[in-house]
Amino acid sequence: IIPAIATTTAMVTGLVGCELLKILDLKTRKVEDFKNAFATLALPLWVLSEPMPPLKTVSKDFDPIVQGPVKAKPEGFSSWDKILIDKGDCTLGDFVDCLQDDHGVEVVILSVGNACLYNSFLPAHRKRLKEKVTKIWEDVTKQPMPPKKSYLTIEVSASDAEDGTDVMIPTIQFKFR
Repeated sequence: IIPAIATTTAMVTGLVGCELLKILDLKTRKVEDFKNAFATLALPLWVLSEPMPPLKTVSKDFDPIVQGPVKAKPEGFSSWDKILIDKGDCTLGDFVDCLQDDHGVEVVILSVGNACLYNSFLPAHRKRLKEKVTKIWEDVTKQPMPPKKSYLTIEVSASDAEDGTDVMIPTIQFKFR
């Protein structure tokens, strides 16, 4: 078993090393220059493939899930894109106003993981607009905010402020420290 571990480890380390060297020269590289590797020494089989670029989110006249039109703001964003909101530990109302002013969207639902911080359809959630986002997170999850945590990753369900069309926006990184 020792030779099998040593050879596999050496092969994987070599493949990872090759890809890391490409990252050092990232300015001149495209996604096609990188490789995904599947290797099994038992057969011997080595398969290298090119990774695909991330899918782009675009506006649609008809989305089968929503059963209507959907806008992408900004047009063509991917899962790698994030919106950074660095307003400190602000209230939920300030956060919602920031999204409306800067991105032109009305917030319908805000969630962090499984925790729903705000739902505009629930009258009880309107009082949360005056509370700090971190306090709402602590109340909903029933756990204290870790001292080393400096941001929350927030998913937003929103509609266009002008015409009410559903809007898809990138994940929000809310920096509060």
